[in-house]
Amino acid sequence: MKKRLLFIAVLACTFTSQAQVTFTPGIRAGANISTISNTDGSSKTGFYIGAVGSLKLAKFYTLQPEISYSSQGAKDISLYNYDDSYNGYIEKKDINLDYVSITLMNKFNFQQLFLQVGPSIDVLVSSSKYIANDIDIATNIGLGIDITKNFTIEARFKMGMIGLIDDYYNSYENSNYYIYNNNRGRTFQIGGIFKF
Repeated sequence: MKKRLLFIAVLACTFTSQAQVTFTPGIRAGANISTISNTDGSSKTGFYIGAVGSLKLAKFYTLQPEISYSSQGAKDISLYNYDDSYNGYIEKKDINLDYVSITLMNKFNFQQLFLQVGPSIDVLVSSSKYIANDIDIATNIGLGIDITKNFTIEARFKMGMIGLIDDYYNSYENSNYYIYNNNRGRTFQIGGIFKF
């Protein structure tokens, strides 16, 4: 048992001594193409911009915390609404979602190329009467390439996990337009990171 513990300790010391842990701050920005699942809406073009920090823990692994502003949503969604006499009708609306996103990406490096995956918490900073939740939790997955030491191009797909549209604007009469309590954010991002 003592020999095993000694062997593990030696391995850990060897790995730690060989790993060069570095932290590099930067700016991340690009374009969003987003929609809301299970609706008849069309995609909305927006943007994101924010700060990023790359904590390189090993040659093949980087932990990357981020905070950013992200403009998302969808266009021309059919929503069920009511007039003053409580008569139901369907109207088309754009859903604009402006978030502050806190993300923790895990990057797996293969020379210049990398795979990235991680969670994010999105806090809604714009108000919309059609939205039920001010917070969304999402999973992010993407690919990228380091063009230079200081500049990276990346693409991601962001999948929200919480239903967005308020139940008040859903109806069984409107079931052809979207599925009850299952309208989640879907965003494709493409952009770059400039490291200092």
